[in-house]
Amino acid sequence: MRTSVALTVCAFVLPILLGACSPPGPGAGQDSASKLGDTARAGSVKPGALDGVTLTFTSWGGESQQAQMKVLEGFTEASGATIVEDGPTNYAKLQAQVENNQVTWDVVTVDSVWAAGHCDLLLAPDESIIDGSEFTDGLTLGDCGVPADIYGNVLAFDRGAFAEAPTRWADFFDTQAFPGKRAVSATNPTGTLEAALLADGVKPDDLYPLDVERALDKLDTIRDDLVFWSSGAEQEQIMGSGQAAMGIFWSGRVGFSNKAGSDWGTVKTQPINATSWFVVPKGARDPAAAMALINYWLGAEQGAEYAELTSYETGNRNADPDLDAFARDVQVTSSDYSDQVWIDEDFWAANLGTLTDRWIDWTNG
Repeated sequence: MRTSVALTVCAFVLPILLGACSPPGPGAGQDSASKLGDTARAGSVKPGALDGVTLTFTSWGGESQQAQMKVLEGFTEASGATIVEDGPTNYAKLQAQVENNQVTWDVVTVDSVWAAGHCDLLLAPDESIIDGSEFTDGLTLGDCGVPADIYGNVLAFDRGAFAEAPTRWADFFDTQAFPGKRAVSATNPTGTLEAALLADGVKPDDLYPLDVERALDKLDTIRDDLVFWSSGAEQEQIMGSGQAAMGIFWSGRVGFSNKAGSDWGTVKTQPINATSWFVVPKGARDPAAAMALINYWLGAEQGAEYAELTSYETGNRNADPDLDAFARDVQVTSSDYSDQVWIDEDFWAANLGTLTDRWIDWTNG
């Protein structure tokens, strides 16, 4: 990375010490709105408008965050801001920062469902500086968040494990025809409950509201064959180490793992698609500057660069990435995939807390 980007990685600290992780730096407590102007085209920022401003960018870590930082080098060069890096995203930590009035994160990558469910409590509303005019059809600005990328919860499988490849969600639950361990999230039921219901014969149009008990009953049939992951990095570790023969994984992580030498395929029917969002916590030191960073991210060139680095799409309809074979294989909105299923954000926003508790009880049971 160019020397204009300052990077730090902070360890988890107790809420009372939340201010110690990221130094306020010049610009703390300021509002850069007057310097930035009223509006900006997606992908642009007023040159030099954020000289002396420090922003802390927090995301999921690993290759995806490295790619995000690479894309944002252009923002630091144009705006004059310094970006301090932190991670991984931790919802309890973000909540503690807001509730203790010790906000040190300025822009945070979160799951869209979590953002929708915490808009009024923890997140700042969008500023007028955000330009969503180039979003692909179906994506819009949220009340308290901006779509950052698109990913799929896909049925991934070790190509060397089976004589014939699985073709549908029902195969994930068929341990006789497709023996071996299956990997699912340890902490987040989003995507996994939908997969269980699709495997049990529920049509996509009838998924919501989710029949949770039916989904868990279906998952009970393979409980002894499950292994659990808690992060994107653990997904890649499972694929690279042979701990499982199948998994419900994020599409981009399959691409990363294959690029590193794994040989995993994805079932091209019914990916369960979702978005990650960029959000600004309530009490952020300079919300206008944080929104300017997000608006820069939304440009077509930025979207193309990020897709080339990660395979994840940003949702800019004008992005034209030059993808390698690993990335092309996991483009879950492409014509290679059929019958895409989209996470119902409204349902999950209303039920995430209850269903997460229920899921963790089930995984620990």
